Amino acid sequence: MGITSTYKPNVAYKELKANQEVEYLKFIKMAKVIATRFVEDARSQPEGHHLGFYDNRTFMLRNSIAAYIFRDGFLIWANERGHAAENRKIISEEVVLTYKGFDVIGMAGKFYASYVEKIHASYMESKGYNVVTNQGNVFILDLTKLMSTM
Repeated sequence: MGITSTYKPNVAYKELKANQEVEYLKFIKMAKVIATRFVEDARSQPEGHHLGFYDNRTFMLRNSIAAYIFRDGFLIWANERGHAAENRKIISEEVVLTYKGFDVIGMAGKFYASYVEKIHASYMESKGYNVVTNQGNVFILDLTKLMSTM
């Protein structure tokens, strides 16, 4: 008259995997929403505004603004326009991706973005306009909130 266990490791493993998939899909969905908002806000900011937004004369810089989601070093989602090849080259050469986990990247892919927006000390003659910094700050804060609720 012993106690018999009804525990089945295979069933528990399947339930765990299903729960992980649900959480993964929730994270990806929220990251896509935040990344899309980042790109749309950065591309649609006002021109010639007294707060220091640059004029969009050639559309090259704003069209280079993109967002990417990587999982374990592999691209799983992108919101980009005509400068996809340039942006991806910058990521492959300049960004160290996490090979266990997620990387969410928001960027202005043109080399002169740091000249238009003063973000680097070596650019003494930078214009000081917003390109992606204002949007990038919101992007990071939103991801922090998301991760704290998961």
